[in-house]
Amino acid sequence: MIKNSFGCFFIIRIRILRTNPFNGLRSNILPIYCKVLLQDEYKKYLAEIIIYAHNRSGLLADISKTFTEKNIDIMSMNTRTNRQGLATLQTTFEISGREELNRIIDKIRGIESVIDIERTTG
Repeated sequence: MIKNSFGCFFIIRIRILRTNPFNGLRSNILPIYCKVLLQDEYKKYLAEIIIYAHNRSGLLADISKTFTEKNIDIMSMNTRTNRQGLATLQTTFEISGREELNRIIDKIRGIESVIDIERTTG
Protein backbone atom coordinates (compact mmCIF):
# COMPACT_ATOMS: atom_id res chain seq x y z
CA MET A 1 0.00 0.00 0.00
CA ILE A 2 1.36 3.41 -0.97
CA LYS A 3 0.09 6.84 0.04
CA ASN A 4 0.12 9.46 -2.72
CA SER A 5 0.48 13.22 -2.35
CA PHE A 6 -3.31 13.68 -1.99
CA GLY A 7 -3.51 11.40 1.04
CA CYS A 8 -5.15 8.53 -0.81
CA PHE A 9 -3.93 4.99 -0.43
CA PHE A 10 -3.65 2.58 -3.33
CA ILE A 11 -2.22 -0.87 -3.84
CA ILE A 12 0.46 -1.66 -6.36
CA ARG A 13 1.02 -5.25 -7.27
CA ILE A 14 4.42 -6.01 -8.75
CA ARG A 15 5.45 -9.36 -10.09
CA ILE A 16 9.12 -9.96 -10.82
CA LEU A 17 10.02 -12.90 -12.98
CA ARG A 18 13.52 -14.05 -12.38
CA THR A 19 15.26 -16.49 -14.64
CA ASN A 20 18.56 -17.95 -13.62
CA PRO A 21 20.30 -20.13 -16.19
CA PHE A 22 22.46 -21.67 -13.45
CA ASN A 23 19.58 -23.22 -11.47
CA GLY A 24 19.65 -26.45 -13.47
CA LEU A 25 23.43 -26.54 -13.44
CA ARG A 26 23.56 -26.02 -9.68
CA SER A 27 21.05 -28.76 -8.95
CA ASN A 28 23.04 -31.21 -11.09
CA ILE A 29 26.57 -30.33 -9.96
CA LEU A 30 26.11 -29.64 -6.24
CA PRO A 31 25.32 -33.25 -5.22
CA ILE A 32 28.33 -34.52 -7.18
CA TYR A 33 30.59 -31.85 -5.63
CA CYS A 34 29.46 -32.78 -2.11
CA LYS A 35 30.01 -36.47 -2.78
CA VAL A 36 33.56 -35.79 -3.95
CA LEU A 37 34.39 -33.67 -0.88
CA LEU A 38 33.23 -36.45 1.44
CA GLN A 39 35.74 -38.93 0.02
CA ASP A 40 38.61 -39.91 2.33
CA GLU A 41 41.30 -38.33 0.17
CA TYR A 42 39.80 -34.86 0.76
CA LYS A 43 39.42 -35.15 4.54
CA LYS A 44 41.87 -33.14 6.63
CA TYR A 45 42.76 -33.66 10.28
CA LEU A 46 44.61 -31.45 12.73
CA ALA A 47 47.82 -32.91 14.11
CA GLU A 48 50.09 -31.43 16.75
CA ILE A 49 53.71 -32.30 17.42
CA ILE A 50 56.42 -30.92 19.67
CA ILE A 51 59.89 -30.73 18.17
CA TYR A 52 62.93 -30.59 20.45
CA ALA A 53 66.16 -29.39 18.88
CA HIS A 54 69.43 -27.62 19.61
CA ASN A 55 68.84 -24.00 18.72
CA ARG A 56 70.70 -22.73 15.67
CA SER A 57 70.31 -20.14 12.98
CA GLY A 58 68.01 -21.41 10.24
CA LEU A 59 66.29 -24.13 12.32
CA LEU A 60 62.82 -22.61 11.95
CA ALA A 61 63.40 -22.04 8.23
CA ASP A 62 64.41 -25.68 7.72
CA ILE A 63 61.33 -26.95 9.55
CA SER A 64 59.01 -24.61 7.66
CA LYS A 65 60.61 -25.65 4.37
CA THR A 66 59.86 -29.30 5.16
CA PHE A 67 56.17 -28.53 5.60
CA THR A 68 56.16 -26.44 2.42
CA GLU A 69 57.82 -29.20 0.37
CA LYS A 70 55.13 -31.66 1.52
CA ASN A 71 52.39 -29.07 0.79
CA ILE A 72 51.16 -29.13 4.41
CA ASP A 73 49.42 -26.10 5.90
CA ILE A 74 50.78 -24.99 9.28
CA MET A 75 47.89 -23.78 11.44
CA SER A 76 49.98 -22.58 14.39
CA MET A 77 53.53 -22.67 15.65
CA ASN A 78 54.85 -21.70 19.07
CA THR A 79 58.61 -21.63 19.56
CA ARG A 80 60.80 -20.96 22.57
CA THR A 81 64.40 -21.54 23.57
CA ASN A 82 65.69 -22.10 27.08
CA ARG A 83 69.01 -20.84 28.53
CA GLN A 84 70.77 -24.06 27.62
CA GLY A 85 69.92 -23.55 23.93
CA LEU A 86 67.20 -26.19 23.68
CA ALA A 87 64.49 -25.09 21.26
CA THR A 88 60.93 -26.34 21.66
CA LEU A 89 58.62 -25.92 18.67
CA GLN A 90 54.96 -26.79 19.19
CA THR A 91 53.34 -27.07 15.76
CA THR A 92 49.76 -27.67 14.65
CA PHE A 93 49.09 -28.54 11.01
CA GLU A 94 46.60 -30.20 8.68
CA ILE A 95 47.18 -33.71 7.38
CA SER A 96 45.16 -36.21 5.39
CA GLY A 97 46.02 -39.25 7.48
CA ARG A 98 48.42 -41.16 9.68
CA GLU A 99 50.73 -42.08 6.80
CA GLU A 100 51.26 -38.41 5.95
CA LEU A 101 51.94 -37.65 9.62
CA ASN A 102 54.57 -40.40 9.80
CA ARG A 103 56.23 -39.14 6.60
CA ILE A 104 56.48 -35.56 7.86
CA ILE A 105 57.82 -36.70 11.25
CA ASP A 106 60.49 -38.84 9.54
CA LYS A 107 61.47 -35.91 7.33
CA ILE A 108 61.75 -33.53 10.32
CA ARG A 109 63.84 -36.08 12.27
CA GLY A 110 66.40 -35.83 9.46
CA ILE A 111 66.88 -32.09 9.98
CA GLU A 112 70.20 -31.12 11.53
CA SER A 113 70.05 -30.50 15.32
CA VAL A 114 66.59 -32.08 15.83
CA ILE A 115 66.78 -34.20 19.00
CA ASP A 116 63.28 -35.63 19.34
CA ILE A 117 59.70 -35.28 18.16
CA GLU A 118 56.75 -35.91 20.43
CA ARG A 119 53.18 -36.27 19.22
CA THR A 120 50.60 -34.66 21.44
CA THR A 121 47.17 -36.17 21.99
CA GLY A 122 44.76 -36.07 19.09
